[in-house]
Amino acid sequence: LSLSLPLALALEHVLAMAVHVVRQPSRGLQQGLLMAVVVTVVVAMLRLHSQHQALAQHYAVNARQVEGNDQTKHGDTTCLAQLPPQLPVTNRIRPNIQAAPIQGWMSWAEYGCDVDCSDGRCISEALFLDVGRKLVSTGLKDAGYTYVFIDDCWMAHERGPDGGIRADPERFPQGIAWLAEQLHDMGLKLGIYLNNGKYTCQGPRFPGSGEHLDIDLKTVMAWGVDGLKLDGCYMTKETFDRVSESYASVSRGMLARGTGAGMVFVCSYPYYEMFGGGMSGLNGGRTVDFERASQVCDTFRFMDDVDLPPADARLRSIVDFMGHHQDDMLAYTGPGHWADADMLLLGSHHTAAYPLSLQKLQLVLWIMAASPLLMSNDPGRLDKPSLALLASQPLLAIHNDPLVKAGRRISSAGDTQVWARQLSDGRAAVALVNFAKQGPTELRADLVALGFGAGAGGAAMCKTLTATRVLLGSGNGSEDHKQTGDIVLEDATGVYLTAIVGPQDVALFLIGG
Repeated sequence: LSLSLPLALALEHVLAMAVHVVRQPSRGLQQGLLMAVVVTVVVAMLRLHSQHQALAQHYAVNARQVEGNDQTKHGDTTCLAQLPPQLPVTNRIRPNIQAAPIQGWMSWAEYGCDVDCSDGRCISEALFLDVGRKLVSTGLKDAGYTYVFIDDCWMAHERGPDGGIRADPERFPQGIAWLAEQLHDMGLKLGIYLNNGKYTCQGPRFPGSGEHLDIDLKTVMAWGVDGLKLDGCYMTKETFDRVSESYASVSRGMLARGTGAGMVFVCSYPYYEMFGGGMSGLNGGRTVDFERASQVCDTFRFMDDVDLPPADARLRSIVDFMGHHQDDMLAYTGPGHWADADMLLLGSHHTAAYPLSLQKLQLVLWIMAASPLLMSNDPGRLDKPSLALLASQPLLAIHNDPLVKAGRRISSAGDTQVWARQLSDGRAAVALVNFAKQGPTELRADLVALGFGAGAGGAAMCKTLTATRVLLGSGNGSEDHKQTGDIVLEDATGVYLTAIVGPQDVALFLIGG
């Protein structure tokens, strides 16, 4: 053993006492045995001390900051993250459109149901062409943001002669098929909105598809769209009582018509099952079968709109819901099917209530949950920090990781949380989250809880651990502090990541051994 001088002297003193007792039989066998026990205990303690020093040399590794592609070199590949396994989703109705969650743009949070085109900001073909051009010119298309979704209020007030749904002729004079062709020529994809009720969510002004699902599905598919968002306002009780089967029939109908096999299907019904509403007067409170939702849909909504005020409280409620349902909702996430946490507000007109630090926090947690990344903003007015976040290669590498395993909330205490997402190479993305509005906070993550060093050898299984910080731009104190994150050994089985995180901010690390 390699011992410090004080410990070596202590051991020498105890051993001398033991020899003295043994040489005096009159003192009795009992005392001799007692001293033998003392010696054994001291020797064991000294061995643990030596092991502690050796492990500390391995684990006392400062985190490195990197920008751009991760260049971390990993040591002992036996030290892998081992989070709980994904739950299998069998008998999916739909083929996988793609493995990773879709990326793109959706109109609702930024433009709502604006049909007054006098100011140039309305739901119209001009808007969606403009968005498409800006996705290309900003480089966001090349970063993977390829879907352009038309949300509510695009349709005419009256149906066509054949009973099918029509686009508003004044706002979409060339028609949806033409718009789809234009976007396809840009290398983009067009998604469209229908509602599985009497009206859309905006009421009697716009016709719903509840009694016309078959013809409306046939109509939009003939236009060559690449995605369908099916909402659930104004459902009848009969539809609501069999809502998953109603959506399943649409999913099957898409497949039965050839081109529908390549359309992404965005469902809303799990939200209505849980929370009711939707202007239908129907109560929610149902337990959602998330495996069934993953069989029927490519992605499904589970919470109300993210843009409802107050912004920070709404974001927190969505994150907390994901944490509470990580074992029965997020666990079913996998290649081709994902839970949809709603739109990204980076760069939107909501950013007055969404400072950059909170925008970072939203983007990172959406990626941790393997949610689709659908912006709602004016892409041409994105500032440099927001654009850099959306196009960040290290972030998108996590988003597109082929394992497509949704993360888990490892801990939650007050306004702080720790989330971790296991990656296909055995590393873990670890997010230290601070929802507090005041002051930077020191957070720590228990890496053994992430599975590093799990097993008979405990933390000693990992000979090296590296924490690589993913830079997220200037924020609210997280990166103004020079402490970038440390991996610290506290005892023979305890390994922790620590970092300073600013108010309403997040620090993200890639951890590997």
